[in-house]
Amino acid sequence: MKLHKDHLKEAAKYSRTTTGFLFYFKHMFWALHMASVFIIWAIAMILHAFIPQLFGFIVLQKVVNFIERMKEEHPDDPILQKIKFDK
Repeated sequence: MKLHKDHLKEAAKYSRTTTGFLFYFKHMFWALHMASVFIIWAIAMILHAFIPQLFGFIVLQKVVNFIERMKEEHPDDPILQKIKFDK
């Protein structure tokens, strides 16, 4: 794993905000929120593997909605710019 020392500066740039003490905590909250959501979705998908009717396409729709929200909050992120949605 490589240490990415300018990550917070780049994240602030991509989300069109400034770095600082509060941005660190905003970024930390976002990362923890994202991790907890992914854990919940992973559990749902494991259950879906055994009982497909239990969730249907709900988790897939939630993933798409989550990525759309990330694109809105980080409009200049080059990775997210590669993802296109039809509206």
